[in-house]
Amino acid sequence: MGSSCKIGRLVVLVACVGTILASGSGCMTVGRKLDTDAVNRIQNGKTTRQQVLAAIGSPDQVTRDGNGNVTYMYMYMRTEATPESFIPYIGCFVGGTKTQNQTVIVTFGPNEIVTSIQSTMGGMETSENLAAGKKATISETEDDKRPK
Repeated sequence: MGSSCKIGRLVVLVACVGTILASGSGCMTVGRKLDTDAVNRIQNGKTTRQQVLAAIGSPDQVTRDGNGNVTYMYMYMRTEATPESFIPYIGCFVGGTKTQNQTVIVTFGPNEIVTSIQSTMGGMETSENLAAGKKATISETEDDKRPK
């Protein structure tokens, strides 16, 4: 009887630790969000590489091609679990996530002047089973969304 009691306590301990870890990790962020106004001020044929670095900072990724062009890529993603996800036992049936993303790609010619800029921003809401089918409610992505 002592052995099964120890196993029972271990199961309870593991469940408690799992619950604490899950509730502490309800949000995940990768990269850093860029100031949209600063990105919008970047102009093809006018803005220099140094001006881009001063305005929005160092890139997450740099690509160089054989023609002397350099491309900076900035990436941001934030995912947040909905509160329903943390309900014991039924969270996996009614929970979900809200996700925001932003990508900015700036290409410079050999003269270090911007030759191309692309930016995207979006959001998505995923749901499980009973909550499936809800509309995304991330306020920053409500404008300029693709039609259904």
